[in-house]
Amino acid sequence: MIFFLCKKPLLSDTKIVRGTIHQKSVILSCQTKKIMQEKVFSELIAPLTAFCANAETKIDEKCNSKALFFENFAQILIFGISIGVASMRKLLKELKTNPSAKELELPEVPYSTFRDGFSRFEHKFFNDLYQYILKGVHFLEVPEFNNLGLLKAVDGSLFPVLRSMAWAEYKRKFKALKLHLAFNLNTCCVNEFVITKGNGSERNFLISILERGVTYICDRGYFSFDVLKEMNKAGSLFVLRLKSSNKFNVEKSLNLTGDFPSCFSEITDELIRFSNDKQRVVYRIIRFRVLNSYFILCTNRFDLTTIQLIMLYAYRWQIELIFKFLKRPLKGLHLFAQTEVSVKVHFYMLLITSLLQLRLKQHFLAHSNNNKVKNPSKQLLNLTNINNTKYYLGASANKWMNSINNIFNKSFKISSNWLLYLKNLIAKTIDNQVIAIFNSA
Repeated sequence: MIFFLCKKPLLSDTKIVRGTIHQKSVILSCQTKKIMQEKVFSELIAPLTAFCANAETKIDEKCNSKALFFENFAQILIFGISIGVASMRKLLKELKTNPSAKELELPEVPYSTFRDGFSRFEHKFFNDLYQYILKGVHFLEVPEFNNLGLLKAVDGSLFPVLRSMAWAEYKRKFKALKLHLAFNLNTCCVNEFVITKGNGSERNFLISILERGVTYICDRGYFSFDVLKEMNKAGSLFVLRLKSSNKFNVEKSLNLTGDFPSCFSEITDELIRFSNDKQRVVYRIIRFRVLNSYFILCTNRFDLTTIQLIMLYAYRWQIELIFKFLKRPLKGLHLFAQTEVSVKVHFYMLLITSLLQLRLKQHFLAHSNNNKVKNPSKQLLNLTNINNTKYYLGASANKWMNSINNIFNKSFKISSNWLLYLKNLIAKTIDNQVIAIFNSA
């Protein structure tokens, strides 16, 4: 995916063939000259600007916008989320008093007008913007994950809300929303998401997004024979954790393949049939213990080694980190409005902002080190090599888990320091010093 609508293509993170380095260096040099003329916020919202150049007039005409236009509304929300504002009233005060907002020429908007924007602009427009960014922006990819196919971690997380939000049903004395995500491990982006009431079905969400050839990695709550049936019907692949209560009969024991950290024990790899499965399908079960935790994984990936399948489930933890990122640094626990429609808009803008921030981080990395051609994800090659015996053998459980998470930090994770730099430098003109500050996070 190349972002070609308002900028020249970003450098690819694929291998550089001899003879093309000079050409890519020239392209990067031209990009650098352009980026140096922009403010940080302008570069952050560049995909929004391109989208609005094509669609804003139609959106504003359809919504009969006069006092507040779609692009301004989205810009203000991205600004507020990026600087960590936790309520609509505080955001509107920032527009009046924050020097950065003044320098960026963000318009002051009355409370009633801005609140009206959450209902005036249909959430379909925000979905169109989200899909536009996913398809138009080139995000870096993890090479080893691509060799294993398209991988998506799926999970849901509760967001507590006010008890006055009666529509957000969960428990009698507790109201909540549930955010369901499909997280693309290949690019570290959320590809699909749905907001439901707190008691919304996680399995229904998974079934609704199934695609042929995609490997879905899920925790225990997603396993059921109905889910397995739908996955087999759709031609989907999966790695699901089982509960210890699931009964099955072992058909064949397989040889363990791959090198394992010393913290692993009681590892088995077997072909099985579930006792209560009317379809009588043969699946693969991998069992292992790490410290005091016992895991049972079920999969229909017969092509991968034992350690590869364990690694895929371990990388499911990335979706937990995304939920934490949305709730804490992006203030997702604080809703700007409480109606069902406005909540959907707010979550769209949270996830849109997270995509724009990831794009900006990778954009700055591509322009670092005096414009030399780099592959920011090159550091991943050795650390994700599951045959790297020296890396795995003798590793403690904590060290192993920290290592497989830390490999994402350079190119894919937005740290608290990076967000602080964004907040403080959001109205600054981009130069080498600004890029260096961001890249030091």
